[in-house]
Amino acid sequence: MHTENKKNNYLKKFWQTNEKQALGSSATALYFFILYLWKKNNYKEVEISEYKLTSSLKLARQTIHIAKKQLAKAQ
Repeated sequence: MHTENKKNNYLKKFWQTNEKQALGSSATALYFFILYLWKKNNYKEVEISEYKLTSSLKLARQTIHIAKKQLAKAQ
């Protein structure tokens, strides 16, 4: 699948999921930050530590952990 189509599918899926169950601001920030990193990494898989996430998003580690669980559950 073309990268631009993949990106659009991720965005569409996010908003469809969010309409069914609101994910909250932290999960939303995490999701879009990961998409940003994915794009910055030329659409290749991204790995990032929780420490880097907490530092970049200015969120507590526990908040990041909860947001990750919310996103995983929403899939």
